[in-house]
Amino acid sequence: MRKLIKDLFYFSLLSIVIYITLVVISGQFLPGPLSKNLIYKKSIGFADLRFNEADKINNIDVLVLGSSLAYRGYDPRIFQENGFKIFNLGSSSQSFVQTKFLIDNFLETINPKFVILDVYPRQFENSGIESSADIISNISLNSNILKMVLQQNDLRTYNTFIFSFYNQYIRSNIEYKSPNLKTDLYIPGGYIENITVNEKSVNIKDDFIDVRADQMKAFESIISIFKERKLKYILVQSPQTINKKKSYVNLNYFDSLFFEYGNYINFNKSLDLKDELFLDDNHLNQQGVNIYNRILLDSLKKYPNLLFE
Repeated sequence: MRKLIKDLFYFSLLSIVIYITLVVISGQFLPGPLSKNLIYKKSIGFADLRFNEADKINNIDVLVLGSSLAYRGYDPRIFQENGFKIFNLGSSSQSFVQTKFLIDNFLETINPKFVILDVYPRQFENSGIESSADIISNISLNSNILKMVLQQNDLRTYNTFIFSFYNQYIRSNIEYKSPNLKTDLYIPGGYIENITVNEKSVNIKDDFIDVRADQMKAFESIISIFKERKLKYILVQSPQTINKKKSYVNLNYFDSLFFEYGNYINFNKSLDLKDELFLDDNHLNQQGVNIYNRILLDSLKKYPNLLFE
């Protein structure tokens, strides 16, 4: 019996070593389509620059959290003109699970006075796997990352964690450069400027948004953290194209939900911005951001004791 247990132990150990080796080889030599269970996204959405900058800032006025709608929708330069230092901690396809991780990882050191949580209803039905891969690929690995990986319990995040560990601690002499994109420009403060003008928006089929239990739990945890820290916050739905927002058939449910958890503004109801103010159906271009951010700042004045005191 002892020999069997010993043999099983060595077999398991050898299997783990072989598996890790195969993950590393796949990440280094196989193109993306041939390594579908490994999502390594170095520098997507300038995440590396954003997280590196986040490590160095503290004591700011406003922290923005959310998906690409956040890092493409809140311009630090406009907030600075109004006397507020802002940092944008959005990330591509960020779901509430990843927002919770970023709060655990950065909130203590960034120490904001006020938080804008850009809430996009699709965050509730998003598995968050791609967003986790984006974060794992571009941030220094730590216990909070491992906790998120174990919580999601998905082969793709395990593999991405393994390959990121290899790149950070074994292949650490390799330098990566952020993409030199003609349309995107990284602005200090975590923001991505884009001046692209959207072609005419097409009709979009009706879409019903579901709510995943793990995302709802993460969202509630986020709000609890804000309240426990007595941190001022507001939930905001940033504007999308008219056709895009019309496609969601159960948005009223999410309006009711968000109102239950604090101050909330849905700019998809109060603003009908023209298509040329967007770079696609979801994201504002720079001209649109200029308009939206000034309207947002004026709107926040109506909420005493939040941002304006």
